[in-house]
Amino acid sequence: MKIIINLLFPILRGTYWYVTAYIAMYLLMPYLNIVIDKLNKRNYIIFLTLLLVICSVIPTFTGVTAIDSANNSGSVYSLIVIYFIGGFIRKFENDLVYSNKKLIGLFIISIIISTIILYLLNFLNSRGIIDINSTNKLYGRFAKTNSIFQIISSTLLFLFFKNININYSKVINYIAGSMISVYIIHTNPVVMNILWNKIIRINIYERSQYILFIELVVAAGVFCSSLILDILRREILDFCKKKVVLRKHQMTDNAIFDRRKKVA
Repeated sequence: MKIIINLLFPILRGTYWYVTAYIAMYLLMPYLNIVIDKLNKRNYIIFLTLLLVICSVIPTFTGVTAIDSANNSGSVYSLIVIYFIGGFIRKFENDLVYSNKKLIGLFIISIIISTIILYLLNFLNSRGIIDINSTNKLYGRFAKTNSIFQIISSTLLFLFFKNININYSKVINYIAGSMISVYIIHTNPVVMNILWNKIIRINIYERSQYILFIELVVAAGVFCSSLILDILRREILDFCKKKVVLRKHQMTDNAIFDRRKKVA
């Protein structure tokens, strides 16, 4: 019954955190934009630094935060931080001119640092020095979306792609049309329990030294499987729509033909 209620009221129940948080963001955006418009560069940097320290740095390294629930990466807090970073990039984009070589180099360095930290945590855990599960999920704190390492890496990657002129691609846009469905498919309460706990059982690999490679393979597999399912759904719906439209046209043509026949 709880699952059914969650599926019937996904936004109010937070069934899909990103959808719920994004709708909250839509309500807040007009007021967030006022802050972005009013701040000059110096004050924006100070504000953004404070925001990152409170909502990212402190939760990453200590597991506690001055803002309730900000440690939860699946919350509107994380999206607000990301939104203000995006606002800074857009407002002062002329001051953020970096070569792609430099950006990709910094991105690789940030990924290497994150990887070293994760492997170090696994090593310390295997020696019994720390427990990555009991210490407020120490391992997970460095991998969440509000982790300062994740924010730095993703921002550098964003700036890299921002410098690239990508022409219109029918394939990219077609795949992009399935992204919300991919998200909903693999995070659906019913599917999620079967997928993660019975099929993949990712928790048994949490202490493995190959955890990063396993996660990449699993992520790619889940993404491709969900994408194929949604492409099938879209093609079936398109086929049905064409049939319905064709049927309506035939009925309209028949009605017009019958009317003309009666007049004749």
